[in-house]
Amino acid sequence: MKLAKFILLLLAPMLSFASDNNIVYECINSKALRVIEVNYMTNNTLPCAVVYSKADGREVLWSAKNTEGYCEQKAATFVKKQQSWGWDCHLAGEQQLVEQGKAENGTVIEVAAEPELGAKQ
Repeated sequence: MKLAKFILLLLAPMLSFASDNNIVYECINSKALRVIEVNYMTNNTLPCAVVYSKADGREVLWSAKNTEGYCEQKAATFVKKQQSWGWDCHLAGEQQLVEQGKAENGTVIEVAAEPELGAKQ
């Protein structure tokens, strides 16, 4: 288990460039920046990993090979948790415009309850 997490940590910087479909949230509090990413290893939604970046490094919080939507759900829930701690979070760049367009078209994205850090699906 720890070996798999270690390998994902090593691969995390490469994962963010693996797909154009990655989801990136930026969270700002004062001058500090936190980034929560859903990284896809291919152009498909699986396998995926949720990567949390802050000044002192990057960490893979969750990953999935079999369950569609797992990483997206975990990332969205973690963003809400960051916001409850006073962070101002938003989708990065063009993704924000795409998601706003979806919301205007009636698409609803549900968010589950509290995530378990380090959980794997």
